[in-house]
Amino acid sequence: MTAWLDALRDHVREFLSEPGVDVFIGYRAGRRGREVPAFLTRPEQASGLVLGPAASGALAKYVLEEAAGTTGRLGVLARGCEALSLQRLVRDLRVERERLHVVGVPCAGVADLAKLEASLGALEKVESCGERWLVTAGGNRHDVDPSQFMEERCRDCASPWPQQCNISFGQAVMSPASPDYSTVAALEALPADERYAFWIRQFERCLRCFACRQVCPACSCVECSLDLVDPPWLGREITVPAQAMFHYTRALHVAGRCVDCGQCQKVCPVGIPVALLNRKLARDIQELFDVQNPFVPGEIEPLGKFRAEDREEFM
Repeated sequence: MTAWLDALRDHVREFLSEPGVDVFIGYRAGRRGREVPAFLTRPEQASGLVLGPAASGALAKYVLEEAAGTTGRLGVLARGCEALSLQRLVRDLRVERERLHVVGVPCAGVADLAKLEASLGALEKVESCGERWLVTAGGNRHDVDPSQFMEERCRDCASPWPQQCNISFGQAVMSPASPDYSTVAALEALPADERYAFWIRQFERCLRCFACRQVCPACSCVECSLDLVDPPWLGREITVPAQAMFHYTRALHVAGRCVDCGQCQKVCPVGIPVALLNRKLARDIQELFDVQNPFVPGEIEPLGKFRAEDREEFM
């Protein structure tokens, strides 16, 4: 990875030297082995760019903050899910594609840092080494099998290689022909009362912190309807019916627009499988509207166009 990472830094250095550039968003080394979002505004800062298994933050939504009140070009590092997230923002007219300079990089999965620390101790560094990870923790170096410590959202990723980028670095990663809906099928196979009990257990734990909404690239409305007081679409009480209403409303809002980045589930402080709802609706859209991959933004979204020949089994 070192060879193309050096080339990436050189490219970002040149990009930041161009007139009319506001910022480049990537990753820098953080504390406890983390790689955290970095906002580069000067060419000399490019030497601090890093990209490894510990770079787990989502960058796409930062583009909205950086674009507000500015007119210059914005550079952003994009793995597969981030590239789709940026396409989502462009399709939703939240940022102009001409302003974006998207730099694509390969992704073979992101480390579950909490799981690594629980197993190996306090993290100091996580590095890629071929098909393995070298993890420095507690003063010792460990050769780690990524499949044992990869984030759940990365295990069946259908878009590991970024598309529609201005430039890409590294070797392309093959993508599956279709998303994996095995978790959806397993839940649907349960009797109705067990499925109901499963979701009640999830919604009972919800804090209504809105972290899932804030990180989602498909949730980019200037004003969310669920925040409105007049009319009050959603009550303020913390009850299971209100929690269910929030999650079902949000899932239907992003149906056909979700890019399956998994960030909603990753940031949930109580571990609700939010992405499972999104995948259920995506699978239905794929079958009902003959969409090969419902997580890839299209010119017209499946639920945004009426066709007389659409199937109506759900009615």
